[in-house]
Amino acid sequence: PTENYDTIPIIAERMHPDFDDVSLNNDLLLLQLERPSKLKVDYMLLNSIDGMPSEGMMLQVLGWGETSPDSDFSNGTAILQSVNVNYVSNEECNSIANDEEDYEGKILDTMLCTFKE
Repeated sequence: PTENYDTIPIIAERMHPDFDDVSLNNDLLLLQLERPSKLKVDYMLLNSIDGMPSEGMMLQVLGWGETSPDSDFSNGTAILQSVNVNYVSNEECNSIANDEEDYEGKILDTMLCTFKE
């Protein structure tokens, strides 16, 4: 919801070679853009600090995935989305099993678990 945006055509997509569409492990896609953005964009660094993020830390998630928790993962969005979520340990996330959500045993060590409150 901003007037500060840039539309850049995508010229190539590279899916992670070990992506698993059942477990969603390695759910990562690298995009090659036709040109750099005309806007001033800060670089985002990947996490290289052990123990981070910490429980309850607010994280910003970016992506083109589903925008509704009730979706069937078949339709994403053409507009890059952003949401702030709280980090939850994988152990806690894997212990959740109720009528609404069942993550028990589905959160792998290569994943981060978050909740939007």
